[in-house]
Amino acid sequence: MSLPVPTVKDLSSIYSINVDGQAKRYARLTESFEKTYGSKPDFIARAPGRVNIIGEHIDYCGFPVFPMAIAPDTLIAARASGTSRVRVANINSEKYPARDFSATGDVFDIDSRVHEWSNYFKCGYRGVFDYLGRKDGKGFDVLLDGTVPAGSGLSSSAAFVCATELAVQRINNVDLTQSELASIAAGAECHVGVNSGGMDQTASIMGQQGSALFIEFHPRLRATPVKFPETSPPLAFIIANTLVVSDKHVTAPVCYNLRVVETRILNRALHVFSETLRVVQFRQICEHPSGDNVAVRLGALMNQSQDSCRDTFECSCAELDELCTIARGAGAFGSRLTGAGWGGCSVHMVAADKVEQVKSALAEQYYAKRYPQLTREQLDDALFATAPGCGACYYV
Repeated sequence: MSLPVPTVKDLSSIYSINVDGQAKRYARLTESFEKTYGSKPDFIARAPGRVNIIGEHIDYCGFPVFPMAIAPDTLIAARASGTSRVRVANINSEKYPARDFSATGDVFDIDSRVHEWSNYFKCGYRGVFDYLGRKDGKGFDVLLDGTVPAGSGLSSSAAFVCATELAVQRINNVDLTQSELASIAAGAECHVGVNSGGMDQTASIMGQQGSALFIEFHPRLRATPVKFPETSPPLAFIIANTLVVSDKHVTAPVCYNLRVVETRILNRALHVFSETLRVVQFRQICEHPSGDNVAVRLGALMNQSQDSCRDTFECSCAELDELCTIARGAGAFGSRLTGAGWGGCSVHMVAADKVEQVKSALAEQYYAKRYPQLTREQLDDALFATAPGCGACYYV
């Protein structure tokens, strides 16, 4: 049975690392909201990005996938205004200018031909009200802060749309379940021209701290928490961003949406069926980690997935291939692209005591050569270790 979105009052319930840093971030968002709108927010809606450990380009075919929620997320501070307007602003106001909509009119109009940041807010807003069968929304004020890099393959758009849904339903006294919200968000992205399969939104809404999710779509949406095997040293994951931006909205006609259609073609279908088998095998090893070399066997499945994405599905790129080669050479058990591909991020499974070794190799052999101008802060945003994180929630 699907549950409602939880409300938390302690940031340690959301984040397992850097809780103090997150507390400062939430405080800055609250202060900025008060400066922008003249009062403090009623609540903050939070939805995370996700990293897909294995199972690429098969969710929209209805096959199971294996992602986990991560710490980078979208925060939406919100407050009911008592007006008929919806005012939307972004912490990064220079890149994302503020917008103002009628709560019952133009917020429902989405032009997918225009790459406008607030369209993702409109998707979440419209998705909720289309599902409810009405357009009588209440006015409210919004300030957004996002740390999921756009076009990185970590589902920044899903985090944005899901956080918007949370804000919209709470302002309008609606209480949809997690599975309802995930399904609504998956369908809502069609309004910006993306044929989403539902993995990203489900992982963002239903993620659980300490567990990945085995997500099934038939006969109904179901997310089963799966813990990684206990190994010595324990397993850890590194995310490395190619810094090649691959925005699904921009490249959809020749990349993502084209592949959705091409899964009916035998070369593409071979990837879909073999990848589905790898997902099932990955789960089986996690739940029944008998025998030796458990980490090696899981890593081999990730490597096979990357090979298939590169050769059969043709959604990798030279930069992703390079990151995977470097990480494996430095000791990673498994390395693969994550997300749609054609750029964005890679994910690497390593022993916890090899995290710094693999990160150093990636920093020296990839980033120092391709992006020598990166600051320390920019490098930390592009290359970081992560663990299974908490899903969407309200912070009050």
